Amino acid sequence: MKLLKALYGCVQSSLLWYRHLKSSLESIGLEANAKDDCVFNLNRDGYQCTACVHVDDVFLTCANNYVLDCVILDINNSYNETTVHRGDSSPYLGMLFDFSEPGVAMVSMVLQHRQLHRIFTPILCTAIYLLHYAYPSMPLYVSLDCSADGVSPPSGAIRN
Repeated sequence: MKLLKALYGCVQSSLLWYRHLKSSLESIGLEANAKDDCVFNLNRDGYQCTACVHVDDVFLTCANNYVLDCVILDINNSYNETTVHRGDSSPYLGMLFDFSEPGVAMVSMVLQHRQLHRIFTPILCTAIYLLHYAYPSMPLYVSLDCSADGVSPPSGAIRN
């Protein structure tokens, strides 16, 4: 039996998707990097455009907006449903890339920290409650280290 289309969850689905995406990117002129299969490069009009791929997320960089627009248009022609984030700061895989200062690229995990803060604060509070319930005579000293903007993940200290 031969599978005609990749199904989510099949062992070879990710490989088939990568081959499909690679073929699409190569058809618009991007070439796979010899050192990293998830990086593609294109030289057009004297400018290099670089595409970093993670599953179905593509991060494009180029010093020339016209070349970048052409590559985005080519990708949009291949894939009808694409979302493009443009500007001085762009989210990608939980990171925030900030290009607001000329010649400088800053990368932060502020988006990841916010998500961790939402997830772990209730867990930490529950753990503290359970410890206090299990050992009512043990004094608890709790320190929640949260910055003013709520970005830093909480930390807790329980001492005897």
